[in-house]
This record gives sequence, C-alpha cells and structure tokens, in this order.
Amino acid sequence: MKKKVLLIIAVLAVCLLFVACKGEQGLRGEQGLQGVQGEQGLPGRDGVDGKDGKDGVTPTISINSDGYWVINGNVLPILAVGQDGADGVTPTISISDDGYWVLNNQKTQYKAVATDGENGRGIKSMSYDSDGNLVVKYTDGSSETLILPQKEEHKCDYGEPILFTDKNENCERALTYKSCKECGNVVWQTGTSDSHDWQSQLSFDGKYHYYKCNNCIQVKDIQKHMLDENDNCEVCKQFIGKVEYEVCEDGQGGKYARVIKCTSIADYVAVDSEYEGVPVTEIYDWGMDNNVRSVRLPDSITVIGEGAFMMTKVEEINLPDGLKTIGAWAFLDSELSSLHIPASVESIGEDAFNEIENFTLTVDEDSQYFKVVDDNLYSADLTTLYWYNGNNVRTKFVIPDTVTTIKGYAFCKPKYLKEIVIPRSVTFISQGAFSGHGSEGALESIVFEVPTGWIIYEKDDMSDAKEKTFADEISNNALHIVMNCNSYNIKRIIV
Repeated sequence: MKKKVLLIIAVLAVCLLFVACKGEQGLRGEQGLQGVQGEQGLPGRDGVDGKDGKDGVTPTISINSDGYWVINGNVLPILAVGQDGADGVTPTISISDDGYWVLNNQKTQYKAVATDGENGRGIKSMSYDSDGNLVVKYTDGSSETLILPQKEEHKCDYGEPILFTDKNENCERALTYKSCKECGNVVWQTGTSDSHDWQSQLSFDGKYHYYKCNNCIQVKDIQKHMLDENDNCEVCKQFIGKVEYEVCEDGQGGKYARVIKCTSIADYVAVDSEYEGVPVTEIYDWGMDNNVRSVRLPDSITVIGEGAFMMTKVEEINLPDGLKTIGAWAFLDSELSSLHIPASVESIGEDAFNEIENFTLTVDEDSQYFKVVDDNLYSADLTTLYWYNGNNVRTKFVIPDTVTTIKGYAFCKPKYLKEIVIPRSVTFISQGAFSGHGSEGALESIVFEVPTGWIIYEKDDMSDAKEKTFADEISNNALHIVMNCNSYNIKRIIV
C-alpha cells in the first residue's frame, strides 16, 4: 500500500512540473532560458534579451476500468486502485520556501521551482526494478532509483474456532471455521480423534459405565458393571442395583424367565433377552423401580404385567414387535410422552394409560385388534371403547354409534370434558368407566339416548341385579352414576 501512495505522489508531481511559468526578462545579463519566477540578475554588460520559456501543458489524468492511471491518453503500468489492502492515507503536498517538494510535512531533496536560466525537470516514466524499487526517468534523460520501504508481512490473527455443524455431531466429523480479525481470511477444519473432550469421571447406566464426550454424544471405554454383594460397581463406585429375574414353568414342560424386580437407580435399564439359558418373556406385575427413566426391552418380551411401570419416572420405552399383552394399570401415572402399540398386541388391560400428562398413543396400522381414532383407543372394529384420552380439550364427547361396550376406567379424570352422550348402540358399561369424577374431574352431565331398561350388578354376580332408569337424575347430575355405580357393571336389557 505504501508503494501505491508513493506512486500517486509522483504522478501529482508530474502534473505540477508540466506547468512551466513564463520568466521575466533579465537585465543586462547573459543570455538564458526563461525560468520560473526568476530573480533579477546582477548588473553586467548589455546582452541579448533571453528567449521566452515554453508554456507548460496542463495534463489530463484519469483511471481506466482496470484501475490503472491514464495520463494524456497514455495508460501507465501503475495501478491506481488498490486491491485487498488496508485503507491508504491521503498525502499532503506543498513546496518549501526555498523551492523543494514537501510531502506529508517532510521536506524532500527534489526541487519544485527552478532558478533563473533553468527549465523545470519533468517525470517521463516510472517502473519497478527486479528488487521492487521505484525507477524514475526524467525528461532531461536522467533517472533515479527510489528504494521503497519493505511491506510488513501480515500475520492473520484468528479468533476461537466456531462450530459449523450440529452440536451433537461426532467431534471427529465436526466442521469448524475461524476468521482473521483484520483481513477476514477464513480457515476451515474438520475434527480428528483428538478433538473429543472426554469427561474425567465415569458416567453410567443400569448396565454399563463409560466416558462421555463433553462436546458430542460419543462415549468410549464401555464396560459392564462389576457388582459387589451390596450392588455397588467395583469400578465406577456407584450403587447400580440390578434387574432380578426368576425362572418359571410354562405349564407345557418348558421354561421361561421373567423380571421380578428392578432396584436400579440409573436412568437407563436394559433387560436381558436370556437368563440361565431360557428366554426372558415377561415383565412381572409391579416389577420396575420408579427411578428408571429409559427402558430397553428385548424382542423376547411378550407380556407386560399389571402395574409394571405404574407411577414410575419412565419417559421412554420400546414395545417389541412380539409383545402380546399389556396388563391393567401398566403405565398408569407414568411420565411417558408417547407410546406406539405394535400390531402383535392382542390384549390391553383397563386403566393402562390414564393420568399421563400430555400423552399421545398410536397403534400400528396393521393391527387386527386395536385402532386409535381422534386420540381415543377402540377395538379394531370400533365396537369397544377402551380409553378416552383425558388430555383432549373438547368439552363434549358423543360416543360413536358403532360402540356397544365401554370398558372400565375409559373416562378416568379427563381434564376438560363436561358432557358425555351415550348412544342407543351402547349396551354394556364396565364398572369404574367414569371413575374419579367425584373429586377431580370436570364432568357435569351424562346423557343416555335410551334412559330405560338398564340393570346394575356387582362384578359378575347378577343375583342381586337391580333395575335402573337413567333419566333426569343422570342428565342433571352425572356424579350420581360416578359415585354410586363405580362398583357396578351397567347393562341394558334389550327386549
């Protein structure tokens, strides 16, 4: 950039020196050329008057489209427009009292004003030599080499690397970049095996301990826990607990194993597919500890027992494709956000999914046993209503006229539902179908399209069956059926 500034100064000097001023006639002096503002000569012998000096020509100066100087129509091999450099400083040019150029307040050795009898010296051309110095050729045939100061080498000052890829990307595949604060140059870099920032302490789940990377989801040095007699791992020193199994007879001469207890405090538990050489096929009733948040079930599991994950902290679980039975209360009041029922499931017990906040249930589209419609669980033929999703914001629900049976606890504590309409197609309501509304639910009205011909009886004993008419007392006060019929089945006698 300094070279460019000197070139601009030199070009300006050309412009000024091209203008030669007309000198005054010398008195009785020797003949001389007209000078610029020449001083009066000393008295001497009479001589011939000096000739007038030549008038200077004002140059035309411009910059072409390629950024080079153009003087009097001639393109100079000198760039006027800098590229990718720091901003220049506009020089100050003046002439000292004794006739020398002054650049940026520094007096130079070059004359700007000629004395009597001298013609001004102009610059004919400028170029660089092989060493990068400026060679100036003057109009009088002389030349001069100006040694230019060396340009300081720029060293990029990069900031901290910035992550370009997703923050969970494996550090070995992560892409980062950093840019120079001064020139803006950008350097890209991909990660290596040394890019990981491994934790200094072991992490653990219900089965393994390992080191986690602070910057991605990768782990290393995975090892199975070595438990002592108190269920503490001898390596990571954590109380892990364990999944306990037992071997059972299947009644057909074979054996199977089931999970009977889980005492793990780890967030994650993986159930084994085999125990003592037999397949693990069942999570037994009430068997899972409430500290577990994530569970991996093997493909061998066919049965999830009653209350197996009831009131646990489980947030995610996989239901294997071979699963056939989900027991009553299996996931009641857990912390699941969603659950997918595979096509293999043939039986789902009552109250299996109630009291789960913001919960969504889906069923495999190939299932021949169940179907979800408008967030509610039905039999595949839509004749049985198993479960009404209490998180739904509707205030009135008209049961589809395909339904003939309402299962127990189907309407357990829906948050917003105020009115239920029971169509004439319904002929059986299991005990506890509207359980919980006496103290917590919003339900205000149950309307029977057919209010007469109903009987109530306890469980499976119809010996004490009583006839019941659900007319105004139900329409106006649903709490009556909720509070007084929760222990009874309700059946309509079709004549």
